[in-house]
Formats: sequence, structure tokens, C-alpha cells
Amino acid sequence: MEQLTPNIKIQDGDHSYTLQEYIGAGSYGEVWKAVNDATGEEVAIKFYIMLDERGREEFMSEYQIAYGLYHKNLLTASFLGTWENRPFLVMRYCSKGSAARLVGTLEPTPENENLLWRFIRDVAAGLACLHGQEPDPIVHQDIKPDNILIDNDDNFVITDFGISKKIRSTMRSQSNRSAKAGAVAYMGPERFSSHPTPIMASDIWSLGASIYEIAMGELPFYGQGGNMLRNGADMPEVDSRWSDDLRNVIYLCLAKEPWDRIKAFELEEFAQNILDSRLAGGPGFDPRKTQRKVEVPFAPEVAAPAADGPQAASPGGKPKKSHKSLIITLVAVLLVGGGFAAWFFSTADKRHAHSQIEAYTNYVAACRTYIQTGDARNYKALLDGKVLLDTVLAYDFRYSKYYPEVFGDYYSLVDDMDYKLDEACRSWAKAANSQKMIGNFGNAADYSRLAVLLLPNYPDSTLTAGLYSLCESLAYMKVGDVEINYHDEDDNLLDEGSDGLYAKNVNSINFFLKYNGILDEDIDDSVVVKFYGGWNDALTKEVPLTVLANSSASQYPYNIFLTSWGYDKGSHYSPGNYRVEIWKGDNNLFGKSFILK
Repeated sequence: MEQLTPNIKIQDGDHSYTLQEYIGAGSYGEVWKAVNDATGEEVAIKFYIMLDERGREEFMSEYQIAYGLYHKNLLTASFLGTWENRPFLVMRYCSKGSAARLVGTLEPTPENENLLWRFIRDVAAGLACLHGQEPDPIVHQDIKPDNILIDNDDNFVITDFGISKKIRSTMRSQSNRSAKAGAVAYMGPERFSSHPTPIMASDIWSLGASIYEIAMGELPFYGQGGNMLRNGADMPEVDSRWSDDLRNVIYLCLAKEPWDRIKAFELEEFAQNILDSRLAGGPGFDPRKTQRKVEVPFAPEVAAPAADGPQAASPGGKPKKSHKSLIITLVAVLLVGGGFAAWFFSTADKRHAHSQIEAYTNYVAACRTYIQTGDARNYKALLDGKVLLDTVLAYDFRYSKYYPEVFGDYYSLVDDMDYKLDEACRSWAKAANSQKMIGNFGNAADYSRLAVLLLPNYPDSTLTAGLYSLCESLAYMKVGDVEINYHDEDDNLLDEGSDGLYAKNVNSINFFLKYNGILDEDIDDSVVVKFYGGWNDALTKEVPLTVLANSSASQYPYNIFLTSWGYDKGSHYSPGNYRVEIWKGDNNLFGKSFILK
């Protein structure tokens, strides 16, 4: 068997590469720098262990799922081949090495924290892609700094993924390698149980350990991984010079229980928000604008009976004679009129029901598609499906008595939909709690509103109660704006005009708050208003959150009166800079500055 050495040619069909330099080894193979003989491009080639024919076929078949992926934060293979009975992958060469070179080199500075957030965002984005694969998510199983490379654009890219449990089992059986995938230091607590099946949350724990290692220069839990946490060890401390956001994200990733860990797509979004310094969804995002609309089938158009319509039949079945007296005819009409009308309208409704079968079938099919494709990330599909379910119910209610074999899918659909809604609702509620815990109240309020919209049609009472409690605790956290009204000594409202206001005219100032919270009613809570100007300390008032009656975005957008500060009659404000701030505890929810001339 030919050995891997510099300058040796690796050929598979029309693909030819010349090895240049040994880079390193992993659990089941080694990596070399090489040159594509056809293009002259530098590439990296990962060679796996030698396998028999069945093993090679299995490898090629299983890896096809990962081979077809593309994402800027995944180091995907450009070619999958075999050389000397060894499967190999050809990938782009990353000359800047791996994230492991950052370990022990970062001091807690703003520049280095920004670098760490880019690392978190990029790796979370790559994992979100892997975890989002249908029908089977890809679990990496070996996330660590050595497996996160830095490409030529300074993106962090995940490598060494797509090796399924089946492939690993085959490689173990045909080698004397370790029985476990992944490095112990990066394994979550569940990987040390009697059934150590890796799950998506396991990758998140590994990422948390990697972030900790890069930030602190050493591994958490003395390199013993989640086994120490599983046996009661305390969470390791993170240098307080790093931000609270960063430290809390590390703890969210390293949570003992898998269901308490942040998901990859949530972590990607949060890190991007930190880097962008903006709230989730960007300006204009308001989940309250999503309205439920029910499409009700239109009423059947029933024509009036024709003047020469069916004649009432005699008991003998013969037509009544036209020469019968008018009285007899009127009596007969009165006797049978009610039954005739019921028969006529019933058959008309049945005819209309038949005409609606195709439309109903399309609604049901669309609803099933929404259910299949919807999840916490693709929540729009679930919201659209939830609306469509109401339409299906309206059809079932009206037409199932005529065609029970066709109309009647609502209850099976609502069970499937509620299962998906419950998962998505809990996911966004948990995300809201996570955002609240790390102090990002704008995100927390938005996520809570979305969780409310995703409530199942028949929700569990504990879910409803918990979600309402969460919303209530976040209701004041979404301040939109503060309107400032200026009044003269006679309490007349002053117009700022294009040139601004002169202080000599202003006797009192009123503050109104634009309330973008997630409840539409009064809550037993308050905020603190601080007012700064030409005096030594801030003027401070605690203000209850009382929503003004009949307030709405279109009629009265500033829907909470905060407070007013004014002078005795005959006095006025002085020219200068002023500022108002809204506080809740230690959290500055909003601030606005203004000038009096």
C-alpha cells in the first residue's frame, strides 16, 4: 500500500492532486495541503482510514447528505473520492489555520470581544444549517476550536461534519480507534450517560466549551467535560472583564439540561444583534401587526322558485288538476310550503357543498404543507396554517352533514398543528426568557409576543399561564418613544415650529410615553422618569404604567402620560440642553435629549 508523502499524486478518475504538506491528524484520518493539478489551486484533502468495499460504499452513500450542503460557515467538500481504499474529501484550503490559535491569546478588550461574537455568530450559523436539515438533522458531534477554521475572508467555518453514527461505527469496527466520537473536554453531560446518543443540544454544549476556552485560555471543568457538571460541579466563572452578554451566553450553552440550552439559530440571531447593535427584527418589526383572519365560505346563491315550478303531488301520486278552487290550492300551499322550502334550500346547499369540494381539498393540502414545513424558525408557515385552519373548520361546520367522507379534516389537522405550535410557542417563550435573563429586553418582548401568536388552538393551561406571566413581566420593556409637550404659564400648548422653542416662553413640560409593550391593559408596575437640565441632580419620579383609554397607534400614539415638571406662574425654563430617561431598576429603557433656545 502506497503511503501518503509530499509530492505524491492522488488520482480518482479525472481528478488529480499533488500532496504538498502534512497538516494534522484526527480521530479517523489525516489532513494534507495539496494542489489541484488541473487548476493549480491550493486545496486541503482529508483522508480517512482504509475501509473494505462495503465500508467504502457505506461511507460514500452516507456522506452524500453533507456533500450536497452549501453554507458560508461550513467547509464543504468540492470532491468526494477514493484512493488506496481510503475515502477522501477535497475542500478549500484555509491558510489562516483554526480557531485553536486564538486560545490563550485574547485579553478582554472591545476588539477581542467583537472577534468572539463573530466566532459565536459564524459557528452558530453553520450549526443552524446542519441542525435544520430535513428529514434528519446533522449533529456534528465534535465541535471544538481545532475543527473551526478561518477562511481567507476571516469567516469561521466548521469542518469535519457529516460523518454519521453509522459511518463512525463502521470505521471503529475496521480500526483500533477510540469507541467515542468527539473529545471528552467538549462533551456535554448527556454524552456520559448510559445512552450517550449525541443530540443537537450536544453541539451547543461543545460550542459553549469552545467559547469558554478561547475567552479564558483554558478548558472548563479542568478538561473533564460535562461529566463533572453531571456529577454536581459548579459552573466555572468567566472573567468579569468580558461583557455580561458574553458570559451569559456561555452559561446558556453550558447548561446541564439540554432543553435549557439556547438553540443554534437563536444564538446566531442574538450574536448578529450584538454585532449590529440593534434589536431583533430591525426597525419596524412589530409582531402585533400579525392578525388572524378567517376566510368564511360565501353563502350559496339560491334562486327563487319559478312561478311554474313543481306542483304539489296528490296522495295518489297524480298531478293536481288545475281547475281546483283557489282556496284548496292556497290551503295545500300552506300545508306543504314549509316542507317544500326546507327541501329546496337543503338541496341547494348540498349542491353548493359539492361545488366547494375542490376548494376545500386545496385548503386542506395547503394546511398540511404549512404544518410539515413550519417550526420555530419558520413560524410564518405555522401562523398562516393557523389562519387556514379556521377556514377548514368553517367548511366542515357547514358542509360535513352533506359529504362527511370529504368534509371533516379539521380535528386531525388541528392535532398535528397544535403539536407544532406547542413546540414553536415553547421555543420562542424560552428564547424570550433567555433574552430577558441577559438583559436584552427589546428582543424578549418581541419574542414573547411571537410566542403568544403561536399559542396552540387548544393550549395547555400551564403553558398559557406561564406565557401570560412572562408577557406581564416584560410589558413595560418595549418603550417606543417619548413625546415632549411644552406649555406656557397659562397652560397653552406651544408649537415648536421649525426654529425650535425659546426657553423664556416655557413654563412647564409634559412627557408622554409611546408604549410598545405586549399587553393592552393596565398592569401593576411602574417606571422611573429622570429629568436632567441646568440643575445639579436629576429630577426623579416613579410613574405607574396606566394605559390611557381609547389609545391606539393611529388615534393617540403616545398612550401613557408620564409626568410634568413646571415652574410657578411667572417663571420659565432657562436656555440649554435637557434630557429625559425612562428607567426600570438598573435598566435604562429609553433616553431622549432636547434643546431650549
